[in-house]
Amino acid sequence: MTTITVRDVVRLALPDGTTVAAGTAGLGRQVTWIATLRATLPAFAELRGGELALLSVAAAQALDPRLTLDVLIRRLAQAPVPIAGVVALGAITPSDVQAAEEARLPLLQLPDDADLREVEREIKRLITDYEAQFERRAAQLYDLLTQCSLQGGGIGGLLDLLHERTGQSIACYAPNGVLRAQRGRGQARLALQALRPTARGEIMLLNQQVWVEPIGNQNVPTGYVAIAGPTLDRWDQTAVQRGALALALELA
Repeated sequence: MTTITVRDVVRLALPDGTTVAAGTAGLGRQVTWIATLRATLPAFAELRGGELALLSVAAAQALDPRLTLDVLIRRLAQAPVPIAGVVALGAITPSDVQAAEEARLPLLQLPDDADLREVEREIKRLITDYEAQFERRAAQLYDLLTQCSLQGGGIGGLLDLLHERTGQSIACYAPNGVLRAQRGRGQARLALQALRPTARGEIMLLNQQVWVEPIGNQNVPTGYVAIAGPTLDRWDQTAVQRGALALALELA
């Protein structure tokens, strides 16, 4: 069975607009299941370890006015078994962020229009059938990329979308390897600036893992797209492959 991490949940289950508010150091924690806020106290019961706690800040306050998000985070962090993280719908305060950082517990903030029941279903799908959910999200990404291209988003819009969906640095190159455009930051951005791609494949550059995908015909490409970061995974590679297909349409 595939090991699911908090990072996987962010990229393959949670809705667009979800942000990592705190606890990035814990994104590699394993997720075993989802725990939802109970209608009665205690707010979370029978935790077995590895759960993602899913809650509405307003619902927690309605249950008990003393149950602010930072209080809940500290209580969950002190549970006998460690949880994977907290997924919250509602406002997040500096105190909440501080509590999560101190506990090294990922705190994920959902967009205001998120449906908690749908979020729960998506996370459960990922845990119980990783391959199906992975392919579903990959298909959704390609649909978004093609829509972006058809709506005039251009190369920049496609790179923005890939950067948003992977959290990695992305760049597009001309057929001769000259950089056309890029999105990203830090060392990965510098690595992509130094890169001069000539073929499909993986390389290490400036201590960054880089994957290059040709755009269009591999023998006579119309350019290249590359993704870079400290470490890349299957989703990163799949995303850049879908990006290459969309860029081929854009550059045709």
